[in-house]
Amino acid sequence: MTKWEKVRESTSSPYFPCIISGIIGYMIGAIFMSIFSFASDTILQCFLLDEELGAQGKGRPPGNRPPLMNDFIDKVTNQKKGCC
Repeated sequence: MTKWEKVRESTSSPYFPCIISGIIGYMIGAIFMSIFSFASDTILQCFLLDEELGAQGKGRPPGNRPPLMNDFIDKVTNQKKGCC
């Protein structure tokens, strides 16, 4: 901020604008992470519900999941090593 002629003439100290910019950046980052967290929780919940309904045969039509996800679920259900 002190290198630009127009900015240097109009501000007496660069600390206040830097603090305000930092606060605004933190707020934008916090809002983004909140939305990202909500979206990832929703995707995980949908995956677990789809896995549960598919395992119990509660009328879930076949083919809702991508083939890669079917392979993953088959690997996990075949292992069943007493964990979680």
